[in-house]
Amino acid sequence: MANIHDIARLSGFSTATVSRVINQQHYVAPSTRAAIQAVIDQLDYVPSTMAQNLSAGKTRTIGVILPHTDHPYFEQLLTGILNAAMAGNYHAVILPSRYDQSLEQDYLEDLRRHAYDGLIFTSHGLGLRTIAKYQIIWSYCSLRKSGKNQTRRRLRRPNTCLSRGIPVDG
Repeated sequence: MANIHDIARLSGFSTATVSRVINQQHYVAPSTRAAIQAVIDQLDYVPSTMAQNLSAGKTRTIGVILPHTDHPYFEQLLTGILNAAMAGNYHAVILPSRYDQSLEQDYLEDLRRHAYDGLIFTSHGLGLRTIAKYQIIWSYCSLRKSGKNQTRRRLRRPNTCLSRGIPVDG
């Protein structure tokens, strides 16, 4: 599979110029753009989504933690989340939890390792205090109301999403 370095070598232009053509930036002369595009077409080059995400520092992926999907409430909620993700050019990954605290903790650690740009907890086995520890790094909201006013006041948000770089309405 061809990469940006192959295109640069074959076209005779720098990787920076090839990158500008691939990313459709306007700072490239039309003749240069045409020459690079010819090599791109010849090599049948397709940009690597993983490389683009790495460069941008985003995965464009949201994890959706569901206890199960065989309930009409979660089906409707998931449909809404999927529609919103698609509208925002994001992918949603369904993360089943069955209220398993260990699994949910693993999903939080995946978030911390940047496997997702955000997590949506539709219902969770972990307590809000455990989830809130990750608020230091990511924005936080919740789809579940806290049963304890003290916890709610401390978090200052009635509703659980963790996000890095995704706008979250508070």
